[in-house]
Amino acid sequence: AKGDLKKSTAIGVVLAAVVVSLIMSVCNPVLSTSGLQVALWGSFALGTVYSLPPFRLKRHPLLAAFCIVAVRGTIINAGFYSHALSAAFSATKEAAAGFGVLHCLLNDWKCAFSSLFFGVFGIVIALMKDVPDADGDRIFDIKS
Repeated sequence: AKGDLKKSTAIGVVLAAVVVSLIMSVCNPVLSTSGLQVALWGSFALGTVYSLPPFRLKRHPLLAAFCIVAVRGTIINAGFYSHALSAAFSATKEAAAGFGVLHCLLNDWKCAFSSLFFGVFGIVIALMKDVPDADGDRIFDIKS
């Protein structure tokens, strides 16, 4: 519901979620893998430059679409796929290295296919996400 959440409350919720998720991923070496790190930190980094000044890439349609497709198509899918493989099938750190994100993307057709499949959905989301935001975009001088 538009306007029900104060800006200060929203900032607090987002900061708490970021801090808790990133700290948990770093401080728990048993449950954390390189794939999980890529998914969390990559989503955080692109989400931040997408939304916040001075970058605010959502003002630029092509850069905004790139962020959405990269996060939804590649970073999240390949990161969590790598994390699942590593967590389920590797008993040592050396074995886990064989399940890196780039290794999964380049050598596992299921990972590459799912990233491509969800990348297409990312394109649709990138194209359609601004339709309901047209009024807000005009207010904040964002070309959608």
